[in-house]
Amino acid sequence: MAIRQVDQRLQKLANEQLGSGSMGTTLVVWQRADRRSALIAHVGDSRCYREHHGHLTQITRDHSVVQMQVDAELISSEDAFTASNRHLITQAIGLGEPLSIDVVESPLASGDRFLLCSDGLTDMVSPNGLAELFKAHKDNQTLADALLNAALDAGGRDNVSLILIGI
Repeated sequence: MAIRQVDQRLQKLANEQLGSGSMGTTLVVWQRADRRSALIAHVGDSRCYREHHGHLTQITRDHSVVQMQVDAELISSEDAFTASNRHLITQAIGLGEPLSIDVVESPLASGDRFLLCSDGLTDMVSPNGLAELFKAHKDNQTLADALLNAALDAGGRDNVSLILIGI
């Protein structure tokens, strides 16, 4: 799988350039499987959302300590957005540890929009904020600009990467 090749290449680069140590990153990948579905693979806390009939749903589940706490019902999803340890991820590419790649299949329908993004966006804009921006902007370029500006206006403490895919 290509993601495993990226993982190995990043480990090799880290050894060559740093002598030892590690370079890590997260990622989310979207691929159309057929006319009715897409495959989404991810590692870490980069995410994929699907907007279907005006409703925004997170497709991926973060590989993070906070997500583990939400899953164990120790904290709520709302509390996860402001948790102080939300940056602690349990999986990343390039760290030399066994890599767990989640792959999910999502249905496709005409009019759907998918958002692939880094935590630079989702750490700054709440899930409700993302949903409101999707409702307010039907044009993908305008939506992309609004998402980026919302993250930057909220402090933009990390890189903000996003891709919008319209069906």
